[in-house]
Amino acid sequence: MFMTNVLISSLQAEAEELARRVDALTSENLLLKSEMNELAQNSEKLKMENATLK
Repeated sequence: MFMTNVLISSLQAEAEELARRVDALTSENLLLKSEMNELAQNSEKLKMENATLK
């Protein structure tokens, strides 16, 4: 019974850590997507500016 409780506690701790990692990676993913969108917009602006200079 003691080993079962220890195993359950260990699995719960691992699940909580994985949930924290998911949250952190989800936040990072959103930030990176936002940064990519901004860079894509800047790229389009520069392409248009470059075309007018030719």
